[in-house]
Amino acid sequence: MKPSISARQQISARIEDLSKALTEDSLRAKLIRVSLKGRSDTTKRYVNGRRLAVSLERGVREEFPQLTLSSFLYMRQVRLNVVAALLSAMARFSNDKLRTVTVINRKWRFTGRQLRKVTAAQIKRQFRTHLQRAAILDEPGFLVAFLHGEYEPTTGVFQLHFHLLTTTDKAVFLLKNLRGRLGYKKTATGAVPIKRRKVRDRPEQFSYLLKSFWPARPVVEIRGQMKRVRGVRRIKGIQHTNYLLWLDRTDFSDILLLNKCVYRNGKFHLAEGCISRR
Repeated sequence: MKPSISARQQISARIEDLSKALTEDSLRAKLIRVSLKGRSDTTKRYVNGRRLAVSLERGVREEFPQLTLSSFLYMRQVRLNVVAALLSAMARFSNDKLRTVTVINRKWRFTGRQLRKVTAAQIKRQFRTHLQRAAILDEPGFLVAFLHGEYEPTTGVFQLHFHLLTTTDKAVFLLKNLRGRLGYKKTATGAVPIKRRKVRDRPEQFSYLLKSFWPARPVVEIRGQMKRVRGVRRIKGIQHTNYLLWLDRTDFSDILLLNKCVYRNGKFHLAEGCISRR
């Protein structure tokens, strides 16, 4: 069962069009090939990289998405469906009952070599375990979370994090019970581990929850303090290939964490009594 037309129309205006998606996948394939030049063609990364480049090029040529999270074209379709479904499911809530949350753990920092040895499923299981230990999963209210990442070229590490949508009460409980524990502490650049935002623009904020582009965010010194540069920049070189290969071996179910709701047949189904009465 597809999300309502009105929800799809709302989100379509916030997600890149087909032409941009095709251009992005073509560029990704090209950059993968460039990054692998001069490297041994017998290595696993070389073989998988060449295979991924061929797959992305096929998708561009046929204008039909290849089933990989490393394809911007495929993720465009996934985002259209999933975010529209979120908009439909949240129609029963007023804005003051909802919060978006970004959650960062200090332990989810990996070099390119380390990233190849960890899976999204492992990070998701760890996050769920932390939520369980903090009694957040048992708290009234639904929770929808998507795993995302960005690269710090200054330090040469990837920082993984989750984007969440939940109820206002559950967001308060999450901040109270998780902040300062289990690695959820300020990062080296001073970024807070748990950042809540009020919901004001649903199409814009909901589309931000599930993204198809990992940015490069350099860390620079500003007035004596280390700060991350704002804005979207492309990851360069072999690290660009590393993150695309990581996504290529990741299933969508591995980056999606749900609590007191399920995503089935293109719809989010919330558990009964998912709104806190307090």
